[in-house]
Amino acid sequence: MCTLELHHGGWFENEVYKKGKVCYLDNIVDDFLSLLDLIKIGRSLGYDVDISQVEQSLEIKCRNVEGGLELVTSDTIVVEMVGHIPSNKVVVLYYSEIEIWAELPNEDDDSEFKDNDYEFSENEAEVRPTVGENVANEGTNHGPLGEVSSDGANTSEFDTGSETEDEEPYLGQILMAVGVDGNNGYFPVAYAVVDIESKDSWIWFFNLLIEDLGITNGRAWVVISDKQKGLVPIIEIILPTVEHMMYVRHLYNNFRASLIGLALKHILWAAARATTLP
Repeated sequence: MCTLELHHGGWFENEVYKKGKVCYLDNIVDDFLSLLDLIKIGRSLGYDVDISQVEQSLEIKCRNVEGGLELVTSDTIVVEMVGHIPSNKVVVLYYSEIEIWAELPNEDDDSEFKDNDYEFSENEAEVRPTVGENVANEGTNHGPLGEVSSDGANTSEFDTGSETEDEEPYLGQILMAVGVDGNNGYFPVAYAVVDIESKDSWIWFFNLLIEDLGITNGRAWVVISDKQKGLVPIIEIILPTVEHMMYVRHLYNNFRASLIGLALKHILWAAARATTLP
């Protein structure tokens, strides 16, 4: 018997799983576990997988004996995966969808581009794409609370799509803020591409966000972010009166590094869900 720790909803970046959720399946009879079972579990997690073409749409990875990641592609790998795990222990699995990139507009066809799709700096060295600003701002301001979630992501894996060997992939960071609407759904509010994720770039981003959303009363807003150290003092400076919250998932990732076990996990999440009175 074993427990399956299922990481899903995220993706891999340099062999690190990003932005996923975690759930558990207990009392699994590992002697009869197969690749088909793992695929069916993926479908139950929300992955739209055609079992006959699973290799083109879904990746399932596990931890091997050396502690590295191994792609699960056969029943033999599944047997090896559970074989080196002691009885009643946890088997860690990572699910990620294989992305199919949409084709970019033809740069030779001016009709496929609009002037307001991009903002150019004075020297045209930096491009800042913008999407649906008015719609996004209206949705944010009419949500249950003025709630904004911010994060940064690496763009080093974005290829230029050019066959020229001299051209390198686009480097930099994407800064993004998303809002919550009245149905508790998420939607993008603003994003920007910067050279590096730094104090100056975040201050620039938040100042524009405050201006676009018309934030005058910080007490009516909530900012949620990850545990990045630099964001804490920046938000204290830029938005000193907002409520700054952090995702429990990031706290749990640090927590489980030294405190392992389902009992402690359930206690942590129960505390996170408990009502807090001001």
